[in-house]
Order: sequence, then structure tokens, then C-alpha cells
Amino acid sequence: YVVPNTIIVGQNAGIGDFDVDAVSLVGSLTANDTDFFEFTAEAGDLFNFEVMSSALDRLDTIDNQISILDANGNFVDYFGSDAFNDDEIETLDSVIVDLVIPDTGTYFVQINAFDGTDTGEYELFVNRFNGAIAVPEPGSMVILLGACTLIATRRRRLS
Repeated sequence: YVVPNTIIVGQNAGIGDFDVDAVSLVGSLTANDTDFFEFTAEAGDLFNFEVMSSALDRLDTIDNQISILDANGNFVDYFGSDAFNDDEIETLDSVIVDLVIPDTGTYFVQINAFDGTDTGEYELFVNRFNGAIAVPEPGSMVILLGACTLIATRRRRLS
């Protein structure tokens, strides 16, 4: 969907409308299980990934971890570190915010449990802003909203 740019000051003011995709996927992990979701992206696309389990009362919760990998199985660079998160600030859920895709191609979201014997359910929320926009410095905040469809393919690896 096209989302109007309501930013009136700063790096992204006046750059035009945003092209935004979003998806919510429900999954579950059994002991020693890892889920993979494949997606394609263009260089410069900005992604946000959030795995929710313990924050959602309706699920059999799991302490989850998230990683973003390239087509070769390597971590994507995330502000000079690996695109990996174990716990966000308030819960045992995982989040990666403002990940800029370095190259056009295929990528994977990997979700697993912190403790390999843990089992439970989760919901993965992903949104993408197509095209290069200025990424805020860590510690600053820009709120951007919108929704449509992002196509993802689920793959599962049992260890």
C-alpha cells in the first residue's frame, strides 16, 4: 500500500509517500525445532521483525530468538553486528528494528527457542518500507504506519 509521508521535519520530510508491506504469521516450535521464513527484498528496503509469544496471553508461550540470514546462511549486518535478537526490552520476545537490506536477493527469518527443549507458539510480525529512506540514529524515533501483504514462505528444520 501507499502510505502518506506525514513527516514534516527531519531526514525523511518531503520525500514522498512510502510503499509499505506488512504480514503476520503464526507458528509453533517443538523441541529442537527451528522455523525459517524465506523472503525477497531490494537493496535499501527497511524491515522491522517482531516475534511475539510471552506478550500474547492467548498463546502457549516460548522464549524465542530471531535471526535474519542471507541466501548463504550468513547473518545480515545490523548496525555493525549480526542481525540476531534474543530478548527485547520488556519480555522474552525478540525484535529487530530498522534493518536495512544490503543487497537485492533472497533472505531468511530464522526463529528458534532459547532453550532447545522448549515448546510453544509465536506470532511473527514483519513490515517493510520499499526503497531507501533515511534510518534514524539509534536512540531517536520515527513512527511510520501502514499495512499490506508481504509474501513469505515457511520452512522448518527439525534437528
